[in-house]
Amino acid sequence: MLRDATANFRAVGEVEGLVFGTIEQARLALQQGEWATALDLAHEAQNLSDQHQLAIRRAQADLLWARAVLATGDLVAAETTTIAVLQLAEQRTIHWLAPEGHALLGAIAEQQA
Repeated sequence: MLRDATANFRAVGEVEGLVFGTIEQARLALQQGEWATALDLAHEAQNLSDQHQLAIRRAQADLLWARAVLATGDLVAAETTTIAVLQLAEQRTIHWLAPEGHALLGAIAEQQA
């Protein structure tokens, strides 16, 4: 159903819905352990967000991408991306992004130990 909704958003040119749907598909792929799919969908959401200047959606996509790349073992990329999102969240006072970012940094630290 989520894929159908995302396809409909794409067909009618509803960018915000398209990006949101793509982010949610990436989140679902992560939950199912489908790392490659999650990476692809997060990357697609990043690109769409950049094209349409959707900074908050870009940050959400970045966190999903970081979580997926962490699952593949790339701790440096995950940490770098997460720190950048946390900096953006602080600069723009988007406080609701911080808990997920800090949780992700905690997961990275656990894997580094």
